[in-house]
Amino acid sequence: MKFLKQVGSDTLITVKVKTRQSSNMIRLENDELFIYVKDPPIKNKANRTIVKLMRKRFKNDVNLEYGQNSTTKVLRICNMSPSQLLELLR
Repeated sequence: MKFLKQVGSDTLITVKVKTRQSSNMIRLENDELFIYVKDPPIKNKANRTIVKLMRKRFKNDVNLEYGQNSTTKVLRICNMSPSQLLELLR
């Protein structure tokens, strides 16, 4: 999967974000990962929601690495391999 990259014991995951949606959800579509959030991209609300959603989904520490002001973001999932991450996404 092109949106996953292993760095040591962590995995970097590239996601595309759509804000101001009707519900919060994570979807794998056409070999890309999309995160839909209700919150607007104002005062970091959407970014906080994205990290919270990912932490809940993977039950692991998640940090926003790049893309604080972009619709494409890179998140670091700590202590998880890409294969483990894919299993939890499906």
